[in-house]
Amino acid sequence: MAWKEWLTFDSIALAPRITAPALLVHSEDAAIPDGARRFHAGLAGPKDFVWTDGIQFDFYDQEPQVTFAADAAAAHFAATL
Repeated sequence: MAWKEWLTFDSIALAPRITAPALLVHSEDAAIPDGARRFHAGLAGPKDFVWTDGIQFDFYDQEPQVTFAADAAAAHFAATL
């Protein structure tokens, strides 16, 4: 029942309102990589983008994607908080 909201939510339109430092971790094989690029391009604040390998669901509970993303997030927070 949540698919409609997930598929119709327009995060790209909201990106220019985000001024806080942001980090995106993504893969060409994860969901909607071009959308991730467009969202990142629209962010108004400091931003970073890290590309890696893996399909969408690998980032939930598979190595090395989980550790890669967690390490990137830790470095991001250490630099921006």
